[in-house]
Amino acid sequence: MTPTHSPAPMQTHDASVQNKYNTRSQDYPSNPKPMIAGQTGSSMNWFEQLEQKRTLLIGGVVIICVAILAVTARRNNVSLDSFWHLQMGLDWLASGLSLWRDHYSFTFNGEDIVGPPYIFEILIGALVNHFGLESGFQLYKLCAGLLTLGLAGLFFRRLRSPVAVWCLALPLIVVLLQFRAMVRPELISYSFSVLAIMLYYRARNGMGAANMLPMVALMLLWSNYHSSIFGYVIFLGYFIDAALLQYRKRAQLNTWLQWLGWGVAVVAVGFLNPGFHHTLIDLLNFSPGWKHLIREYQSAFLYREIAAVYALVTVTGFTVFTLLRQRQFGLLFVCTFLVYFSLDMVRLVTPAGIVVVCIFAWVASESDLENRLKRLPSGLNLTFGGVTMLLLAMTMGSSVLLARSFMVENQTSGNLFPDDVADYMIEQDISGRIFNEYDVGGYLIYRLSPASQVYIDGRTNILYPLEFFIHAGEAERSSALMRAEADRYDIDLVLLRNKLRNFSMLKDTGTFGLDYVGSRYSLFRRTDPNFPALGTLLAYPACWRADMATALREEHTRALLFLPPNSALPALLQLVIDYTGAQDKTRFLQSLQSRQRWTLETARFIAYRALAENLDAMAYGLLTSITEREFSDYLGAALAQTRLENWSEAERLLDQGTRVSWSENPSEISILYGLLSQIQARVSLRYFDDAYIARLAEQAENGNADPGVGVRSFCPDAQIL
Repeated sequence: MTPTHSPAPMQTHDASVQNKYNTRSQDYPSNPKPMIAGQTGSSMNWFEQLEQKRTLLIGGVVIICVAILAVTARRNNVSLDSFWHLQMGLDWLASGLSLWRDHYSFTFNGEDIVGPPYIFEILIGALVNHFGLESGFQLYKLCAGLLTLGLAGLFFRRLRSPVAVWCLALPLIVVLLQFRAMVRPELISYSFSVLAIMLYYRARNGMGAANMLPMVALMLLWSNYHSSIFGYVIFLGYFIDAALLQYRKRAQLNTWLQWLGWGVAVVAVGFLNPGFHHTLIDLLNFSPGWKHLIREYQSAFLYREIAAVYALVTVTGFTVFTLLRQRQFGLLFVCTFLVYFSLDMVRLVTPAGIVVVCIFAWVASESDLENRLKRLPSGLNLTFGGVTMLLLAMTMGSSVLLARSFMVENQTSGNLFPDDVADYMIEQDISGRIFNEYDVGGYLIYRLSPASQVYIDGRTNILYPLEFFIHAGEAERSSALMRAEADRYDIDLVLLRNKLRNFSMLKDTGTFGLDYVGSRYSLFRRTDPNFPALGTLLAYPACWRADMATALREEHTRALLFLPPNSALPALLQLVIDYTGAQDKTRFLQSLQSRQRWTLETARFIAYRALAENLDAMAYGLLTSITEREFSDYLGAALAQTRLENWSEAERLLDQGTRVSWSENPSEISILYGLLSQIQARVSLRYFDDAYIARLAEQAENGNADPGVGVRSFCPDAQIL
């Protein structure tokens, strides 16, 4: 007889009580018996109709999922951390360089690295050695995804899951894998999570050595690989179930001692790694400050626009409700624990989601869905079928759209890396100690070590402490701190993004000059930079002077020689040279108004020249056309509006700038104070109160800013050549 409820956890399952879709595959003949006369196919509900096409539907879903994973694997690598992992593996394979000690930074050189994923680093190094960078990365992503999908399929087969479960669960796993379609060690850890659930299921019959030793072995491997915390969460659920069963059965002391002994073994094996560190201890020592600094620790609501997420939420709700109803408290703990923490940390969505989907397949396969559906009214039965099909369509559609978006992304994702700057440094034999942004440190390690060393890279919390990470960010924003770091570490080079704020900060150090401008990053040198005059214009577009012409002509020649063929800076230099030579500068600027498209660097230069020539409307249009505006752009546009006596618009721009792109530069605070003072003298302020303006006066340069603001206010005297 078919049961009406699932067996309690940890109990032995007798084959005689399996529901009828939980039969062996041979019980589904490929050619079903013909219908009796008068019988119609409409007598079967949607669930039974799916089961009639079991092989076709499951096979089709598997093929589609594999195809989507294959396309996803062709996504260009977007994880900058992949490169320091790769270089560590390559150096170990080539020369046995230690994976547990830093060789790449000048700030922590020789310091211990805590718990590096050394198996992954050696594996990815071997793949790249054999297949090349692009193919090695793609092969790793594909094999890791197929391993997770394949183990999930084996689990569903062992569960004898109904077709509806296969059709929902496999595509959901594919979407979750797509969320992390990067070359990262955790891609293989996802398959360990599936294997842990399989061992959980297998060990429900008892805590014998045959069931428990595989758990211990998995945790030994997992603890030497990466992110073994998920294994401990899953197996903690198992031990909760075992304890509850033993309590209900009033187990003897030796049974409890066996339970305790296996629990200690599962935990203790986590210490058996080269550093003898334990992931549970590492978790306790993890500083919550990281959550506010790194994107991967942000909220899972980043995925809210993906339809499959809502299918996952529905599946999760069904799973939690069913577990609660069936009183499977161990699995309930696993689900709720992982879901709770994944909501607050986007990097946990994939591993938590894969575990939940596997548990969903487990409970759905043991819920006697066929008989439950038969007892429902036909309308409600069809509604359940429609919802199932809708969830499947949402998931499949999301996976296809994600795969397509990756192929579109491939057209521009190469700009993520400072490859042009690295090529230039290699060609010109430039090397040394590089102050760099945190996220590109790994790529620089891969391209430029051992000739060059980096300031920081992605080895946060295993090499670089939180305090140093914060300090590095502060040094990027402060010319005084940057100058101090340059003196402390004898820094030769600086590599930062192409942002006006970075150009001005480095110009203000008086130590570094612009040497090269790539598509997204620029290189600055302490000695003999190529483009000091261009660097001044990029840092302070208002700092043009007629006597800069000779220096700019020389740099224009060097720009044609050194900068990439697609660089817009030679055109900017030529424009500045032409402007310098123009007799009627107002007419020259007016002649440019017919051209609608300018790079942001050119737009800024023309805008400040327009302000100098009282072409205020032109300046306003140029500065507000910049898509990635910085604080000085808002100030310049507001200055144009005050001259045009559009006081409300000027104040609105200043309010927007303080909210979107605030600057702590004293000279810019002085300009803000001066503009607000001018506006306040004519109209009542809407967005700023007197207390705010009083604080600005205290922070303004020299503590006593002149309310009069002009073009020269945007050019500190120290920056004029």
